[in-house]
Amino acid sequence: LGLEPGEIEERVETALTTAVTDCWAEIDPNGVFLTGGTTAKNVQRAVGISTIDLTGMTVEPGIPVSKFEAADRSSVHLVTKAGGFGYRESIRHIIQYLTQVSEPRDGPSE
Repeated sequence: LGLEPGEIEERVETALTTAVTDCWAEIDPNGVFLTGGTTAKNVQRAVGISTIDLTGMTVEPGIPVSKFEAADRSSVHLVTKAGGFGYRESIRHIIQYLTQVSEPRDGPSE
């Protein structure tokens, strides 16, 4: 397409942010994993996360667990990871952690 690297980055960021915003509105998550500093910042801004509270816990060294208050005032778990950081299994560990601590808001689905 003849795009410059900055244009490619901007298109990818826009696509990811749009996808997350659309999904967020549909599923109202109670656990979120964001990776990559720019992506995490853009997603947080797009869905209205203004304050994040560190819990003092980590999934792995250097991968912190935080919480923030959702629009409905419920507490949402947030795990962030730098894009080029972590172990081979880090993402699997993050998903396992969020699955364990994030209870469905409307009860279990059948």
